[in-house]
Amino acid sequence: MNNSLFLHTQKDNLDWPKKVIGTNANSCRFCKSHSVTFKNRSHSVPEMLGNKSVFTINECDSCNKKFAKYETELAKFIPPSFITRIKGKNGFKEVHLKGGRKISGDFGFINIHSDLEALNKGLDVVMPKFSQVKVYKAHY
Repeated sequence: MNNSLFLHTQKDNLDWPKKVIGTNANSCRFCKSHSVTFKNRSHSVPEMLGNKSVFTINECDSCNKKFAKYETELAKFIPPSFITRIKGKNGFKEVHLKGGRKISGDFGFINIHSDLEALNKGLDVVMPKFSQVKVYKAHY
C-alpha cells in the first residue's frame, strides 16, 4: 500500500497550444525602448509556477533579464518543487540537506534519501532568505 502525505497532479501541459500575448511591435511593452532586442522567450507567467505555453512577444531581452531577478526571489519564497510538484526547465529540483541527505520528488512521489537513524531525528528544511520587495515585484 502506498501512503502519501498529500496528492497533487500537474497536467502535462506540453500538449497545450502555445499562446503568444502582445503584438510584433518594434518597442518593448515595458520600457518602451525602440533600440532593443527580442531574442529570449519571455514567459508571461513564470515557468517555475508551471507555465510552459504562454509567452509575451514584445518583452525585450533587457526587461526579461530584469524580471528574472524578481522571479529568482519568488522561487526562494514559494515551497520547493518536491512539495509543489511543479516541474521546471531542468525537471524537479532536489533539496540537499546536511549529512548527505536529500529530498526529491516527481509527479508521483516524494523521495527522502537518508539513513534511518537520521530520519528518526527529523528533517528540517530551511527556506533560503529572499527579498520581500522583489517577490512583490514578481507579481506585477
